[in-house]
Amino acid sequence: MNKKIKKFFLTLLFCASIASSTAQSREADSLLNVLKALDANPSHEFLPAIKGSSADLGLDTIRINTLNSLAWELKNNKLDTSIILSDQALLLAQKNKWQKGEGKSYHQLGTFNSFKGNYLIALDYAFKAIKIRKSLNDKGGISATLGNIGNIYKEQGNYPKALDYYFNALKMSEELGNKKGIGGYLSNIGNVYAEQSDYPKALDCYFKVLKIAEALKDKSGIARIFGNIGNIYRGQGDYSKASDYYFKALKMNEDLRDKIGIAINFNNIGSVFYEQKNYTEALDYNFKALKITKEVGNKNGIARLLGNIGNLYTCTMNYKSAEEYLQKALALSIEINALRLVEQNQQYFSELYIRSNQPAKALNHYKKYIAVKDSIFNEENTKKAVRTEMNFEFEKKQAIAKAEQEKQNSIAK
Repeated sequence: MNKKIKKFFLTLLFCASIASSTAQSREADSLLNVLKALDANPSHEFLPAIKGSSADLGLDTIRINTLNSLAWELKNNKLDTSIILSDQALLLAQKNKWQKGEGKSYHQLGTFNSFKGNYLIALDYAFKAIKIRKSLNDKGGISATLGNIGNIYKEQGNYPKALDYYFNALKMSEELGNKKGIGGYLSNIGNVYAEQSDYPKALDCYFKVLKIAEALKDKSGIARIFGNIGNIYRGQGDYSKASDYYFKALKMNEDLRDKIGIAINFNNIGSVFYEQKNYTEALDYNFKALKITKEVGNKNGIARLLGNIGNLYTCTMNYKSAEEYLQKALALSIEINALRLVEQNQQYFSELYIRSNQPAKALNHYKKYIAVKDSIFNEENTKKAVRTEMNFEFEKKQAIAKAEQEKQNSIAK
């Protein structure tokens, strides 16, 4: 390792060390120790001491894998550190011309930037990952990155494209027999249905996912799906069931020390209080969620919570604070190109100015709200979403019919 790279690597280890102690993750500490040991023992004699290593595995290959693994461990608590770690893994992979490591690094950088709301950057990384993974015929990797691209399009409010990528990822996971992947993509598809208020379809997806997560004993997945089910019951006005699922999810997230999950469920619980017009409790939970979301640097979550707080101040007739928070929310939503949040915050602004007796401003923001809403939910987009679902179901039935026919042909022979 030359001096320049070594100096940067040692600085990186220092940053990671801080993040690891904050996360208090045994896995993160273990990975960090591997990185420190690699840096202290730059010799192939050290390889046998590393779990799962072999003599034909290069030190830089182990370093790349460990950097990416550590980045993934820290993503829920120290997102900026995760980006630095995977970026370093990418540089090493490119230096060694190791495409598998390069594809993994691009994939993770796409994920992390999506969490931060940097959607254009995230898409660029994701498409680079897809290109490499296709060249390697890495079906599992392709499926994961297709799912990531779907996530980005969903956050941007492009539901037809999101569903298209989710169904392609789901199809590939089914072919591979990857139950965790199947659960993840069914959950994502359910999220799209939920955002379009198609609650029966969303619940159908979520309960299928819950069954898979419980069979796999995937605590993180169970917590996530509890929150999703809570969202549907809240949308249907069943606040008792919604709260029950939210608090179950929160407890699991706290046990897992998942900061993003904790913040999401604080926000969800705040939403139940909002629906019940208990604005004091709603504000308390939203501010708790905002504090954590700022710590992890999730721009999408920050924009959503700023808008929620602004709207809550409108409800309590604190119009000055409402305007302050909504301005920040709208600016950030536009910056990260999150159309769904732009739509929501334009609506919040319209309601603020109606209540504060400023009809001209209210009408201006209402027109903007309708324009964004139409761009998300226009008829052509709805048709595309339905076609995507129908194509997936048709292809699935075709594959089953073909397999059955081949079985009958074999019996006949």
